Amino acid sequence: MKKLFFVLAAVIFSSRLLAQDTTHHSLDEVVLSASKYARKQSETGKVVTVITREQLDQSGARGLGELLNGIAGTIVTGANNNAGTNQTISIRGGSAGNVLLLVDGIPVNDPSVITNYFDLNFIHPSQVERIEILKGGQSTLYGSDAVSGVVNIITRKATSRSVQFNGQFSGGSYNSLQESLGLSLNGKKADFSVQYAHTSSDGFSSAKDTTGSGNFDRDGFDQHALSGRFSIKLLPALQMVLTGRYNKYKTDVDAAAYTDDRDFTATNENIQAGAGWMYALKNGKVQLNYLYNQAKPELPGRFGIERKSLFLFFKWRLYRNHALCRVVYQPAVEKLGAGGGF
Repeated sequence: MKKLFFVLAAVIFSSRLLAQDTTHHSLDEVVLSASKYARKQSETGKVVTVITREQLDQSGARGLGELLNGIAGTIVTGANNNAGTNQTISIRGGSAGNVLLLVDGIPVNDPSVITNYFDLNFIHPSQVERIEILKGGQSTLYGSDAVSGVVNIITRKATSRSVQFNGQFSGGSYNSLQESLGLSLNGKKADFSVQYAHTSSDGFSSAKDTTGSGNFDRDGFDQHALSGRFSIKLLPALQMVLTGRYNKYKTDVDAAAYTDDRDFTATNENIQAGAGWMYALKNGKVQLNYLYNQAKPELPGRFGIERKSLFLFFKWRLYRNHALCRVVYQPAVEKLGAGGGF
């Protein structure tokens, strides 16, 4: 009887271990961030964590920061705070300014600040195909902004020859709702993908009510995100890609950590437009990428030391930057499947 019990226990635990093993990433998975062109992970010799589209669907994360915060060695400050909170990425204990953020292989940042920072709220999870997290110093490959690591966010693109629709709907506490809808088509010479997402929440008070009065108002959040990608083969060896992203959100902000404010509202808007050209050679390819990034933060000002619920004046700024055009030569390698970037 004991022998039978041990045999059954061994079978149960071995089956569990086998099931868990199927969730691990294969070393033959194709990554882009480790060398700036598609290579098998086993050939890079670097620590790369890949978050796939399937994992994004199953995670249930309300935002990109919350998802990245669950990766070992990666900390996103503000990920679990109220929606609309500023979030900064830290890898292996490095400061936020030492992590380079890429979107489709192109560096992005907020030109309104002096540090290497980009608002993660501008990237909706439903519009992301996969995320590659490259840990450790990568300054030789990516420059001084990549002292502790690189995060490459690869947006969705058409993968099927037929017309595909995708959509999601989720809800949660504080009347939180998230809806997304997408359309894509991959043709012989051209493909396109359009994605839209909306997120809203009544939120909770970011300021702590130490008085116990319970009259602190909730800090709500409302966001609209639109992205598109179009690719066409101009010649058998020449391909052009156009991308565009628009994101705008409005969030309520409290006056201080322990001070409520009922009409302090911030609105942030981001516009991105990108273009890429790829020319195939006999022994490789040459690729040129460009990205235009515009940030429009709108914040109500305050006057005086005492913060009262009084609107006195309005501040508005417009910031723009252009990603440096980079020419990348990729040597010919064996067919590896779908990579990232343009």
